[in-house]
Amino acid sequence: MVFQIYDGNNSQKRKNAAVMKDGSSSVFQIRLWAVFLFTALLGSVSILLTLSSAFTNQINFCSESARQYEPGPVSWRQSAMAFQAVKAHQKFTEKSIQREMPVTLAQAHPTSSMILIRALGNALPPRHSTQQTLENLDFILAHEESFPNTTRHWFVNRFVDPEVERLVLDRLQKANESYTVIPFDLQVYDKIEYAYDRIPKDQIHLPPETIEGEGLTEKEILLTEEQIQHDKILYVININGVRNAMLDYGRKHSSAEYILPWDGNCFMTRKAWSSIQSSLAENPLARYFTTPMDRLQEPNEALLSDMYVHNAVEEPQIIFHRSARSEFNEKLRYGRRNKVELLLRLGVSGPWDKWPWLDSEKAILDPAHASDAVGDVPVAGWITRLYSGTKAAEVSGTIRFRGILRSHAVTSLLERLDLRAAQDIHGLTSSTLLFFNEKQLMGERNLWKAGEQKEVFRELVQLADQALLFGPWSVMDKQPYGCGGHRGMNLDTSTGRNRLSGMTVCVRPVHPSLAPEVSSMIDLVWLQ
Repeated sequence: MVFQIYDGNNSQKRKNAAVMKDGSSSVFQIRLWAVFLFTALLGSVSILLTLSSAFTNQINFCSESARQYEPGPVSWRQSAMAFQAVKAHQKFTEKSIQREMPVTLAQAHPTSSMILIRALGNALPPRHSTQQTLENLDFILAHEESFPNTTRHWFVNRFVDPEVERLVLDRLQKANESYTVIPFDLQVYDKIEYAYDRIPKDQIHLPPETIEGEGLTEKEILLTEEQIQHDKILYVININGVRNAMLDYGRKHSSAEYILPWDGNCFMTRKAWSSIQSSLAENPLARYFTTPMDRLQEPNEALLSDMYVHNAVEEPQIIFHRSARSEFNEKLRYGRRNKVELLLRLGVSGPWDKWPWLDSEKAILDPAHASDAVGDVPVAGWITRLYSGTKAAEVSGTIRFRGILRSHAVTSLLERLDLRAAQDIHGLTSSTLLFFNEKQLMGERNLWKAGEQKEVFRELVQLADQALLFGPWSVMDKQPYGCGGHRGMNLDTSTGRNRLSGMTVCVRPVHPSLAPEVSSMIDLVWLQ
């Protein structure tokens, strides 16, 4: 502190000057230290923020070890490079250049904040083309514009092919998009059993067509297979699981007023966005909105034409206010009205009102009406479902055909995963014995070769020697009992057909008394 004292005496003035000089020096030192400490503190904060940003790019999300990615700030040079990359897209047009420019249109009313979250999943041929996921993602990134007060996020949902997942993530990162990955784990999949207890009666051994009319239609057969596959489908496709995860992300990682947890092939046009915003503004108290879907029946480029007219009549997507309490039923599998169940609880009418439920599904349905869905749920705009790549399944009136293709696609996917698990986890090959103890058989074979003659070995040799005394036979040596099946099969003695499989097998010799001997000969071949 500087004390300033005035006196007419010169010596006193000099003393006062000295005091002032020392005080000025102390003030300077204090200020210097303050600047130094402030600079050090600022640097520490900057370092902490950098480390925090790097850490949050790879955090755990929910209980399934999901990975979350948030892109960092983009420089003007990176933005220019990204724009040039989009422009170089082989299907890029001048119209799409305008769509990529920042939106500056004045709005008639304040826009509601929204977060559009889409789930990208496995393509399922023959229901989809093999490249559906990548092609539609490319189209969205190149042609869907950025809307005011609207952010978007992606969920990469259990891709079974690591290479396809890598290509998807590479596209999202290059486009500076944020995403969350829910990984597929083959070990987890392998531990999930087939749910044979879900079928009410034995529909496995009933042939597709019988004279008595007791057979199953193709649809019934596929539905039975899906019931058996239920738990595996729940894990691999994870349709309602990822929808609830998207809702949770929207509430916890954004401040958006409305959350749109939609399918990955949904594309939003400028007109669709404006229509959605109008409905949100007109119904500020609504907690839920439905958005009917326009199913594209031709390649995606049709959307870029001014002549395209949408026909939004398909099962709608759902918009949630961030305070909405209802969620999707995660016990319902892909292809079995997983979204319809929530529409019914919200009181949304549609053709699904008359769709029957299986007995196994009735036990897991939530019968309670959504308490926060008061009155009619408003309709908000529309959304376009991009082209699946299978034209025959997209035209009107093909809902049953789409269901059959979907069932075949899911079964094919599970069969491939079962094969992967058998090979990669259990080490099985085409030469592995499934119903015999291979180690025990090999041990017995080694004992035989080493000269150890067990009683069972001598019996095998004796029976085989007896069999060699009969014959020879030709194809003309036929007896009524000559064609049948191996002992232990469930045979119809009048036809020689296996009652279970309907197959005719001829592995028994002509003379019925030789069946045990021939079986023993087959066993003896292994010893040799």
